Amino acid sequence: MPSSIDVARYILENFGEMTTMKLQKLVYYCQAYCLAWHDRPMFDETIHAWTHGPVVYELFNEHRGQYMIDAEDLNADDGHPLGEEDQDVIDSVCEAFGGLTGWELRNRTHEEDPWLDNFHEDAPWHNEEITQEEMRRYYAE
Repeated sequence: MPSSIDVARYILENFGEMTTMKLQKLVYYCQAYCLAWHDRPMFDETIHAWTHGPVVYELFNEHRGQYMIDAEDLNADDGHPLGEEDQDVIDSVCEAFGGLTGWELRNRTHEEDPWLDNFHEDAPWHNEEITQEEMRRYYAE
């Protein structure tokens, strides 16, 4: 199965350099819509409700400390090919949301139940997991 890093690399290779905030949100939406449309995850890593929206920690570790990122900044050793169905989901998500900035995507996630239900200001560091079932249910509606 591909990883979140494989998804991110595909996004960057096909849609160009972007902020890490924007990349994290696009990867989140790719997972969410794969769950909603195909009833399966695109990758296995968990997503957490952080202060600035959903974040995949493994991907965060790849770009920690960077503001802008391109495909060459990601570890190439993870490479698992994305299937055509996954590529179609990614392309659809990026066509729908790619024109938004990272902050606009952040604000969008802050209005949606999966983040709202799992972010608690008084919770310990980096808050709760946004489950695949929560994403599937919310984005399938």
